[in-house]
Amino acid sequence: MGLVFKMYANESKGEKYPPIALWQGDAASTQPLDCRPAQSMNMIFDGRSVFPEYLSDVKIIMCPSDQSAQGEYDGGRYNFFHDPQEGINPCRFSDSSYIYFGYGITDTTLYVDPAQQNNQDIQVATILNYLTPEAFDILNNQLLAAYPIADPADPGILDSDISSGNVTVYRLREGIERFFITDINNPAASTLAQSELWIMSDGVTTTVSQFNHIPGGANVLYMDGHVEFLRYPSETPCSRAWAVIAEYASL
Repeated sequence: MGLVFKMYANESKGEKYPPIALWQGDAASTQPLDCRPAQSMNMIFDGRSVFPEYLSDVKIIMCPSDQSAQGEYDGGRYNFFHDPQEGINPCRFSDSSYIYFGYGITDTTLYVDPAQQNNQDIQVATILNYLTPEAFDILNNQLLAAYPIADPADPGILDSDISSGNVTVYRLREGIERFFITDINNPAASTLAQSELWIMSDGVTTTVSQFNHIPGGANVLYMDGHVEFLRYPSETPCSRAWAVIAEYASL
């Protein structure tokens, strides 16, 4: 997937990575395209942006260890009109197996105290105690409030940097790592930032039995292209706090 994102960014305005999903499939639709503007957040890249020009095999967005995703594929989940005999419908791509957010997220941006991101007390009802006010405003009052999308051709905030107070969450794009450099005197700082900035991962949840990889963990794709397996619970995006955020976003 890293190569898909790089190829897309090389040809996109501002070298941006694909936006988060702007369209969703509509099984009841009688229209040939079988798509409508997204009604709620789907934490996957926008299918129509990358398929089939950059991503030709839809199975890439399904973890081989995720049997439920394989079942969805065989059952027509990714086809027009939910029919496995029809062609692939990129509006039906989902976050059932992998999570893509489209923004550069760091622990210091999200949490009041990053050391507490795996506190067992973190639940949807208590997440406010752990997120900074700026992070909650960006995630809840701006990102989630952007749904339902009125016009995917003009995604607005879903394709822009988002700010609250003195915190800015940056849309993923080439060169974004310079905003995360903490030591300007270190000539390797840019490379280090790319290697630490995650862009996609296995789905995470507070229910360990629902992970793609048991007893709990996720493969994480970083901006420099390397993939690292993180055990649950550890750091974002495999922390308890991020799992709760992902669950909250899908409510």
